[in-house]
Amino acid sequence: MRRGPEFESQFYTGRMAEADLLGEVRISMPEYIAAFRKRSAEGGYVKYADAIELAKRFQPADPTNPDKDFARELRMAIADRLIADGVITEAERDRVKYFTAVKTPLDILHGVDAFVELDRPNGRPERVTLDLSLRDEKVVGKADLVVRAQDIPDDPENESYLPSIGTYAERIARRLEEEAGRTKPGRASGLTGGPRRDTRYGQRKEGALKKTGKTPPRCLGCGKSGGDDQTFVCKGCASAKDPLLVCRGCGARHRLEPGDEVLIMLQKEYHPLQIGPGFVIRASACVLCARDDEFEAVFHLFRARPELVN
Repeated sequence: MRRGPEFESQFYTGRMAEADLLGEVRISMPEYIAAFRKRSAEGGYVKYADAIELAKRFQPADPTNPDKDFARELRMAIADRLIADGVITEAERDRVKYFTAVKTPLDILHGVDAFVELDRPNGRPERVTLDLSLRDEKVVGKADLVVRAQDIPDDPENESYLPSIGTYAERIARRLEEEAGRTKPGRASGLTGGPRRDTRYGQRKEGALKKTGKTPPRCLGCGKSGGDDQTFVCKGCASAKDPLLVCRGCGARHRLEPGDEVLIMLQKEYHPLQIGPGFVIRASACVLCARDDEFEAVFHLFRARPELVN
């Protein structure tokens, strides 16, 4: 699949929506690249816990004072709610911390764009993960809470700006309170706010879906039924020489050969992740179904289990 410069421009505008609202990790720093390589397996996969720590280490600003208006107002509103509910005191406001994960493995591989933590005196922090959605129909994601960009006015002076942030802050604060309430003091809560399993790699026990009576999942690449997880890539797609792009708009499938402009764009956007064999890229639109020469597309990247990749 090939596309001219206008495609890259529109796509970058879509990605910037995440950066403008949530901020983005400083992935171009030599220190970040070195830390990424140290934590990543062959092909660029980073485990969930390591992805959390990587994002936290290279924040663009103080987690108690984010540099983006939305993130800063959200953190303050969450802290206000927790203070009002007696979970923390005014002096403990800085226990609430906000972290962006945009462009990191936590975003690319685990579906988490940002997360909020409540530090605990005797244990790991409580955590709520966030996924920013640019599409109207998206209501669930890999993260604990989906934040719809359409709900947040562009202008901070808009009278609904702070109320819309307050709505999300209340939901996040409630989730933090629930987690804090069922985690005993001094007990680590490492799973709080994160997936109970790595859904990208499909590590659910075999046959678990059959017991629930759900329809067997299909490969994200070719649509073949099978697998033991809601998101999986089959061996056929995983063993292909080039990554596969699947358009959710028209159903077309494109192999991204070396030199393809879309692949080059994605490599640049997600550097230092190496996008190659075993990757399936789901796009909201492609050149075949776009109504105009210039259009915006949202991409989600998935990678097959390492043992399936040749």
